[in-house]
Amino acid sequence: MEEDVDTYLALTNPDGSHWLPRLKEHVRMLRMFNIRQPIHLLMTAKRHLSDSDFERLLDAIVVISFRYNVIGNLQPNEQERAYHAEAMRLATQVHTKLHDVLDGLKTVYTHDDVFRTAFAEKTIGTAQNRNRQVVKYILCQLERQKTGADLDFGSDTLSIEHICPTKPQKTWQSFTDEDVETLSDRLGNMTLLQAGQNNDLGNAEYAVKRPVYQKSTYGLTRDIAEHNADWTPERIAARQKSMASMATSIWRIAQLS
Repeated sequence: MEEDVDTYLALTNPDGSHWLPRLKEHVRMLRMFNIRQPIHLLMTAKRHLSDSDFERLLDAIVVISFRYNVIGNLQPNEQERAYHAEAMRLATQVHTKLHDVLDGLKTVYTHDDVFRTAFAEKTIGTAQNRNRQVVKYILCQLERQKTGADLDFGSDTLSIEHICPTKPQKTWQSFTDEDVETLSDRLGNMTLLQAGQNNDLGNAEYAVKRPVYQKSTYGLTRDIAEHNADWTPERIAARQKSMASMATSIWRIAQLS
């Protein structure tokens, strides 16, 4: 019973636990995603799986949550049922190995094609701090995939740059007011910049922003300048489709794909 209490506290308040830093980071991800559905399963797994398999399960649940909840925005009811059922199988020793537990979660692992399509169309408004952190996390993971840079998405030196601003100058003639409203918060319209650079650019037109992007520290941002002479709604869609392909290889569980 005392072990369960310690596990519950670690899953709900990772910073106050004695878990290893990498385990705390996984839990922080779930908290950032606002995910509570797998707590019962994780508590059961902590009792019945080895430490290494528990860590692998926790990592897998972060991936499942990102695909299912963050990008797919799917209903949690089916997810809750799947987690509860697998917790029962684990508790009664119907399943005893990580392979079996993951297989039991197959119904809530969004298929690659579905995930890729959902990512390619995803909009995340950045007015709320939680959403800003999620967007920075996504962009940092994409940057890591592209360049190998291990960035801290929680750092204040990193900022989200809206390529077409949320309140553009009249020089952004490629975008109608409706385009701005529907496309400015698309993932394909966002990239990383250092905080000072972001403030300096403000709502400037793309021709002003492009030279700054060319000199950026971040490969994702340099790519925008290299491959886009101008910035249009079509370029947002094309870039986000490319990002979706990268994302499918980052947030992936080989056994379930």
